[in-house]
Amino acid sequence: MINWLFKIGLLLPNLGLLTSIFKLIAARIRSIIQLINLKKSQDISPIIIFALPKSGSTWLEKMLADIPEYSEYMPWQAALSELIHGASTDYKLKRNHILPVLNSKAVIKVHSSFDKETQKWLINENIKYLVLTRDIEEEFESHYHYVTKTSFHPDYKRLCKMTKIEAMEWIKRRYSNDFARWVDNWSANISRFGVLIDYQELINDTKGVFNKILRHLEIE
Repeated sequence: MINWLFKIGLLLPNLGLLTSIFKLIAARIRSIIQLINLKKSQDISPIIIFALPKSGSTWLEKMLADIPEYSEYMPWQAALSELIHGASTDYKLKRNHILPVLNSKAVIKVHSSFDKETQKWLINENIKYLVLTRDIEEEFESHYHYVTKTSFHPDYKRLCKMTKIEAMEWIKRRYSNDFARWVDNWSANISRFGVLIDYQELINDTKGVFNKILRHLEIE
């Protein structure tokens, strides 16, 4: 059902506010369904992935969710934040957003920028996390291909009127500083509960890097 909701969303034209409302409703339904499927226990914690959009985070999320008893969970508040602020990196992951899955084998993927308050409660709850980074030029290329096939994306109408060269230049002007700041802030402030993962290294040595992740997460 979750996949069907988002497949339908991909087929819809950009209907302005109606599209935003559909995305928010779909996100809320998705979180409810995902919550039902999660294994819960007092002695386990979720896995959190922080990553920029189009950085390979969905792939990593699915690999982790394939571990027995783990499954994906997306806080619906992330969709609400994107609706309000327009950028998924502006979403601030709060403890109460994942309170229903705090003692579960959830795999949570968000695009949140580094935030001291978030870091503090992650440490207090003893939650391990991953920070996935990717070459920014490759992210821009992936962003272009995604947006031009996704009519409800905020950048769709603008980029579809441009040549690819023009679109890539606009993407760089729009996102370069923000994305570089995202990477720099996480790299400079990551705690012992987190580990930096490079997307290209994950591609080149999937088994080795994934085993490194499992060791960090203390998953056998």
